[in-house]
Amino acid sequence: MIIDARGDVKAQANDEEYIVVHDIDMREKDNIRKTIPVFDDRRPNIY
Repeated sequence: MIIDARGDVKAQANDEEYIVVHDIDMREKDNIRKTIPVFDDRRPNIY
């Protein structure tokens, strides 16, 4: 199973043994990173 950062299932195999392949849209990755601002809370000055 391949799941993106938002939790959407992108590809899934059935109950048998499978190799799952999926193309990743790098623009979608950039859009997700803009909507989930995880780096806004970073405080490197205290590390």
